Amino acid sequence: MHVAQSRSSSRAITNVRPSVILLVMPLVENSDGTLWIDINDMSKVEEVQAKLVALGVRVAAVIPDAGCDAAVKEVQWSDAYPKIVPRNGPEPGIIVDPTQIPDGHALVLAVQQVIGPDRDPGETVIVMYLIEGPPPDRLGRVIGRPAPPPPPGLYRAKPPPAM
Repeated sequence: MHVAQSRSSSRAITNVRPSVILLVMPLVENSDGTLWIDINDMSKVEEVQAKLVALGVRVAAVIPDAGCDAAVKEVQWSDAYPKIVPRNGPEPGIIVDPTQIPDGHALVLAVQQVIGPDRDPGETVIVMYLIEGPPPDRLGRVIGRPAPPPPPGLYRAKPPPAM
């Protein structure tokens, strides 16, 4: 399951109040241990990654690079998604609970610039992957994307018997 959160990089701040200052910070550690993350500018990815490493959580913010040889193996989210990401919109940013990431796994936030005629310049999207192993510091490709489970009551078609 791939979930994306899109945010425009254009923000106007008129009166600066403490609550507004939080909006321009790409990562905030909440008192309950969850993380509020809103990467709306590609230049903030390294800053967020450095904070995630400093916090010692199994979450990585990376910019995918097709020329990179680093690969990660994605696993099925099953019922873990709402526990790991208790909020994904409609408000800006996402809330991540690193304590809910299964042992031996990590959450990858692959940040990409959205390009298109109807898109704001600099608009970004975060594609989230639950992977096996430790959080990567770079990302070339995602392998082993599992097929989503069939909806309840439906079954995958079986191939016809060999003749």
